[in-house]
Amino acid sequence: MDLQVRYRDGMGRERLGTPGALRGLPVEQWPVLYEQRAYRGRRSKVRQWWSSTTKKEVSCRSLEHAYAAMFLDRDPCIVYLAAPSLQVEWREGERAGEVNPAFMARTAEGQQMLYLHSPDGREPDDQEWSVAQAAAAQAGWQVDVARAPGGQLRRNVYIVSQFRHDEFADAGARAVLLEAFARPLPLSRGADAVDLPPGQGRASSWNLLWTQDLTTRWEEPLTPDSHERVVALIQQEDKAQRGASAGTFSRLYKRVRAALRRAHPDEYRALMPGRTTFYDLLKRLGISAESLKAAPGRGSDATALPEPPYHPAPVSLLGERVEIDGTGLDVLALGDDGRPVAVELTYALDVLSRSFIAGMIVPKTSGRKKGPGSRRRGGRGTKSLDAALLLGQAMAPLAARPGWSPQALAANSDLPYAKMLAGDPRMAGAAARPVIRPKTVVVDNAKIFKARHFKDVCSMLGIEVESARERTPTDKAVIERTNASVKSMFSQFVAGYTGNSLATRGNDVDKERLWTLNELQDLWHEWVVTEWQRRPHEGLRSPFLPSLVLTPNQIYAAAVAVEGVVPRPVTPDESRKLLLQAKRTVTRDGIKIGNRTYVSHRIREFKNRHTGIKGQGRRWPVYYNPYEPSRVWLYDHTVEKDPARSPWVPFDFKYQHLICDSWTQYLWEKAADLVASLIGREGSEEEIARAVDDLLARARRGPSPTSTSVKPVAAFVPQPLEIAETPANPYAGITRAEPGSVTPALSLNVDAKDLFPGRRAALPSAVPEPAAPPASPGQPRPPRRRPAPAGAHSLGGSAGDIFRELAADPSERPAPRPDQDRPPPSHDPQET
Repeated sequence: MDLQVRYRDGMGRERLGTPGALRGLPVEQWPVLYEQRAYRGRRSKVRQWWSSTTKKEVSCRSLEHAYAAMFLDRDPCIVYLAAPSLQVEWREGERAGEVNPAFMARTAEGQQMLYLHSPDGREPDDQEWSVAQAAAAQAGWQVDVARAPGGQLRRNVYIVSQFRHDEFADAGARAVLLEAFARPLPLSRGADAVDLPPGQGRASSWNLLWTQDLTTRWEEPLTPDSHERVVALIQQEDKAQRGASAGTFSRLYKRVRAALRRAHPDEYRALMPGRTTFYDLLKRLGISAESLKAAPGRGSDATALPEPPYHPAPVSLLGERVEIDGTGLDVLALGDDGRPVAVELTYALDVLSRSFIAGMIVPKTSGRKKGPGSRRRGGRGTKSLDAALLLGQAMAPLAARPGWSPQALAANSDLPYAKMLAGDPRMAGAAARPVIRPKTVVVDNAKIFKARHFKDVCSMLGIEVESARERTPTDKAVIERTNASVKSMFSQFVAGYTGNSLATRGNDVDKERLWTLNELQDLWHEWVVTEWQRRPHEGLRSPFLPSLVLTPNQIYAAAVAVEGVVPRPVTPDESRKLLLQAKRTVTRDGIKIGNRTYVSHRIREFKNRHTGIKGQGRRWPVYYNPYEPSRVWLYDHTVEKDPARSPWVPFDFKYQHLICDSWTQYLWEKAADLVASLIGREGSEEEIARAVDDLLARARRGPSPTSTSVKPVAAFVPQPLEIAETPANPYAGITRAEPGSVTPALSLNVDAKDLFPGRRAALPSAVPEPAAPPASPGQPRPPRRRPAPAGAHSLGGSAGDIFRELAADPSERPAPRPDQDRPPPSHDPQET
């Protein structure tokens, strides 16, 4: 039999040699030859076992493999345990094959060990065993089988393995506990009897059991009542969530973990079972997934479509393919009017890094009809404006909110913060969410994505739009699968969770304490930066170490290192073009949008003025934001090429001074309906504005202690935009005056009538003018005219005429009339 060993040397280079050439070499310390991989279709997955002998992680192919590593790691004879660093290749005639050891180890006597392991506890076959024995004989190794006993022994060893780390191996506590356990005592009694900080005694006792300095009856449960306590908490939490909306096993697992931490903080590590043991307990207790999916008293449809195939499109660049989709969040929130309202989430997902680059939560209501055949009014949902604002949000950093964890900051994350801050100063104090400019967005056939407004915005930002085929969710399979992840990882843990159907909805969900829309939006952003972006994703693996599962932030950092990052901020002009557009004629009253009038000091420039565009007439483009309707922007295309003038002309709401707080178009419509119901007719703009201010004032005061009626909460603004211009400084260019250099003006010692020589006021005539005859009823009344000045130099004219004459050149002034007296010369030297 011809034997060859493939390995990596100390420099990491792959080599092939005979087993005899490796005799006496520390092969167990060499780099791992091949990382363990998780293959499609395999029920097991790669796990990492932290070895207490080497203080390093050992990759394991399955959970059974990890249990075998646990028992070897606890063996006092083993002083070095590592993943296999070699592979034995054999050839005998026309037959050939390879043997992959499970572990490499070294004993306290210096003997090198090669361990084999087969799934499900089976013994290795004869060929594998004979090849390993032959290679070990040439290299001076010994071969053995790594076994993992089951039953109560495995459960007990797994419990104490949670305390194998160095933080529990305190030398002082070790000596105190060994003295306390000089005679046999129950574990809890001996740990509590010593003078150690709370919790340290029991944790150190578990560590002594791991190192085998203490022993016990391993065939019996270490804590006889631990199983009963965990079962009692499982039944308690399962009963508590029976009335709530349906969830998954992961929610029940986290509820039990939190309850166990509260009830037994000192024994939490020892009592809390692993996920596999926890699911086995649920199965033995008769708690199934079907029992969690059906709310009491409601029927459910048992038919369900199979999951579609998962075929993501290959991508290699950030933003190369960004998928956008909307989904109901299955959560109730407190609406603007103070009533529970369903919400929907529209978000953008980068396919390469699986990063959430933008997201908006919008209320969703169907509206009402006043009669058969009438139009449905009052409905709300995601509009094309929301989709356009989503693109603007993706190109800007997410500002961290007060009260967030320090781990939510980009400076404390895996993002390349230094590079991002150098390229974009807006990253200072930003949250740990990547800024990715979409190159291509993949959308479905919803109306909001077919709207002209959304397509115009994508064209302005240089984004290509790719529409998925109808009824083909696999065209954007990544985000379709992510919809379920958002609901299972975020929605079901939020107050007001309703489940995905009426059959899974809990009792009295709308009576719970609900989040407001703005608070729910901030809560979702916080979950993205603290949970999703930092959580390893099974679809993100290193191409060099396939067993290494990465987070979205780590993939983003690796992609930035390869392709770089160039920020593409949205300018204020582009931000205004994200808003909705309407063509309006400027009249002497201003601009009319809906039932609101907007005015500006530049009305006269655009009043009944032609745009100069054929087919558009006098209708100018006006951009407005329904979430901030206090101001609109008229776009003057005639001054686009003039750098000294801005093409954006702001128009403010005529009655904005009556509304103290920020408001939205939805609140305006609510106030209009309220005014119409009170006065029996459509209210004026002033009446509706006062009603909006009254709604906001009631929101600030909050509900009265004696009132049970629903009060409005606040104006909902999902995405603020940077559209305000920098105000001009009226004192720019003026030299600042020094207080000591300013001299007071001279006082006037003449009468006001003598200020302007030669310009005397015309005296009334001593002879009264004849009265005009009364006009007949049929005769039209003559128009009233301003009386003409008495002379060219008279003060009887308007102030503008007088000062225009003073500013004119003396040679151009009209000569005084001959019949007008000249003023006497002045003898006062100070007269001006």
